[in-house]
This record gives sequence, structure tokens and C-alpha cells, in this order.
Amino acid sequence: TFIEYWCLANLSWVEFAQDSWLLCVCLHHLAGCDENGHSYRLHDQWEKAYRGSTLLCTCNGAAGIKCKTKPQGEETCYDKYNDQTYPVGATYERAKDGMMWDCTCIGSARGKISCTIGNRCHEGGRSYKIGDTWRRPHETGDYMLDCVCLGNGKGEWTCKPVCECLSVSGPVHPCVSVCLSVDE
Repeated sequence: TFIEYWCLANLSWVEFAQDSWLLCVCLHHLAGCDENGHSYRLHDQWEKAYRGSTLLCTCNGAAGIKCKTKPQGEETCYDKYNDQTYPVGATYERAKDGMMWDCTCIGSARGKISCTIGNRCHEGGRSYKIGDTWRRPHETGDYMLDCVCLGNGKGEWTCKPVCECLSVSGPVHPCVSVCLSVDE
């Protein structure tokens, strides 16, 4: 006759059964699991918190404990830089390191976020999206440039002088001495 006892692993005891003394040893580890001071029977399930998510664990006896991320209703991503939560697929802007980043909530069962500055142009402390234009002085300070953000995955932009020259036969900077503004 087999009598099932709930016992601690390797605990031994003596008992009298069927007209004889028996030395019993708990083989709990073959049929159950212990974790953090709790004992579980074969196929028991329990939840535990782990790095901001919930794990669903199952006791598989001698095969050990198997834990999987517990599915949530809708997966989200938490952005620690702006303290906001986003659904998978959401895109948003995030200010970081003095620049504007374009971010997307990827999810991947871990709340993964992917961010890039490659499709932005950062110049003069400002951030521009692809296609945005701005005006800035040429490095010499002699004339103005119209610039456009190209991005190209590396924050690239191009600039051209604001004015169109009437004559190329002038001093070193013909656009400074003889030009018409495009705006006029």
C-alpha cells in the first residue's frame, strides 16, 4: 500500500505499517518542486514577478520548474526617459542627449523600444525632420544659406546660398556683392 505524504526533500522517518517498521525517506524532489521556501506538487502553477513582468511557473517534478512570461491583454512598452507607456506599433518623439529621437514600440514580449536619430538633422541646437527647411549663415558669415534635411539614415542635410548671382565676375563672393534675394 502506498501512502502519499507531503514532506520536505530528504527528510527521513520511521513508521510502523503492516506489522513491520519501515524507514521512510522523502523523495519529494521527484514529484514536487521547492522554490524560495515554497513547496509545489507536480503540475502546480504559480505566478511570480520578474523585472516588471509576471511569470507563470509550472512544477515539472524531476524536470524542474519552467516559467514563461504570462500573456497580458495588450503588450506595451515603457519608456523610462519620458515616463510614458506606448502600445506596440506606436511611434513617438523623445528628447534625449540634447537631440530629438524617433522611437517605435517594438514589444517582442519584453517591451522593446527602438529609437534612431538617423532620420533627423540636428544643427544649431535644433532638430529637423526629413524635408524640413531652415536658414543659417554661411561659415564665413558673409551670406545666408537655405538648408533642407535629407536624413539618409545618418542625419544628413544640404544647403545652398539664398541668393542667385547676377554676375560671376566680381570679388571672391559674387553673391555678396551682386545678387538678388530669391525672396524679392
